[in-house]
Amino acid sequence: MSKKTITLRQIAFTSASGDNPNTAFKVFEKIKDDSMRVLCKVDVTRAWTRSDRLELADHLLSNASAEVAKVEWPQQRTKCLAELAQAYELREQTGRCAENLFEALNTAATIKGSYLQARALIGLAIIHKQLTRPTSEAERQVLEEIIYRLD
Repeated sequence: MSKKTITLRQIAFTSASGDNPNTAFKVFEKIKDDSMRVLCKVDVTRAWTRSDRLELADHLLSNASAEVAKVEWPQQRTKCLAELAQAYELREQTGRCAENLFEALNTAATIKGSYLQARALIGLAIIHKQLTRPTSEAERQVLEEIIYRLD
């Protein structure tokens, strides 16, 4: 991640806490990396949710969800989907949370290379634990498939 992207992400988050949400939208346009832009939008969504700007948060969350399809690398897409799951839980949309978490797990299953896959799964496990929700049967099946391929 470039210093410019880190700075832009921080500016978007800080401006989301202020009274002018348009600044955050201008910053999103400047972030060229798809995964970083999605993660930035998720950060801002969380800020708007916590400050009761729920209409803005919902709009941006929907936008970030649509953009995650543009994220090319499965390990980055896994992280974006997991972060989206957390944001949906914060918005008390448990169905969307579960959908994103399951899609993140399915995406992690496609990662080539055991090291990259393990990193993605560890990150996903940490987020799953923070969500404090039980593992679904469908999620267990995907994990079993991953284990089977490791043999």
